Amino acid sequence: MRPPVYVYDPTPLDVLSRVRGIGRYLQILREVAEPHWIFTQDIKSIPTHGIFINPFINFFQYPRHIKRVTDRQIAVIHDLIGLKYPDDFPVGIKGELATWVNKQVLKSYDAIITDSETSKKDIV
Repeated sequence: MRPPVYVYDPTPLDVLSRVRGIGRYLQILREVAEPHWIFTQDIKSIPTHGIFINPFINFFQYPRHIKRVTDRQIAVIHDLIGLKYPDDFPVGIKGELATWVNKQVLKSYDAIITDSETSKKDIV
């Protein structure tokens, strides 16, 4: 039996995310996901057994969780534009702290995936 896959999806609470960006990405993911995939808005309700996919890694916002959520975790990073071009995206002290915290939290993930070769190079 396959382990359950939990996908963090807060887009139902955000009207704009329903039609653009990561919200659109999650709509497509829902269409192709297998039946044992569970889309949830509440990370705290996810059991520790299974696979957790977090498609909402934003380095300038504090992460939704600090500790490991499940046995296996996958982070999805769509781009690093803000980190790549800091002069165009000034973040201040809070943004720098959030970036540092996110980098620490990413160490608890088993895999990091991205949707482009350019982002892959930036991440590496």
